Amino acid sequence: MDLRITPFQTADIQALPSLQPERWGDIRFAYTRYLSDVYCSPVKIEVAQQVVGVGTTIDLGRTGWLGHIIVSPQYQRRGIGSRIVSGLVELLERTGTTTISLIATNEGYPVYRRFGFRDECEYVFYENVAEACEQDDVATSDYVRPMNHKNLDEVLRIDRHVTGEDREAVIKGNYSDGVIYSSSNVITGYYLPNLGSGLV
Repeated sequence: MDLRITPFQTADIQALPSLQPERWGDIRFAYTRYLSDVYCSPVKIEVAQQVVGVGTTIDLGRTGWLGHIIVSPQYQRRGIGSRIVSGLVELLERTGTTTISLIATNEGYPVYRRFGFRDECEYVFYENVAEACEQDDVATSDYVRPMNHKNLDEVLRIDRHVTGEDREAVIKGNYSDGVIYSSSNVITGYYLPNLGSGLV
């Protein structure tokens, strides 16, 4: 089987529902974003002109991420996931990335371990948070206010301190609907509701 990796294209969005994992957000939204973000490089593998596997890099300079690596259930355990991982790692290493991270599902975990990825921390994803809390029920706070371009330098400083990554392009491209948490004119947190599931 030819496991050639090629760039994911806008026309491929229509193929994603057949890859959609249960309990994940709509991957069409994610891949539409990846296509428009200059720091992302989404890829695909096709079999008989059908998209059977996808994934993307998120290149933040010295650090990078692998994201949304998905293989069609009918084509799993045929080396497609491994080929995507190796191709994405190669892409990042060519640009000078020295640290690569990802969030692993239970299904993908064994594949990533074979590539030398190791546990760093655990993530917890909450479901149906938006449905559980209507906007009218949210108490407003004197400490939370809209983010603007004047806040960007401080938000970027906080983000670099917390993550150790240079996510300037990510934050600058997604801050317009963001909010900051500020007490005594000191910003101590931020929220970007339109980035993925909402970056805090």
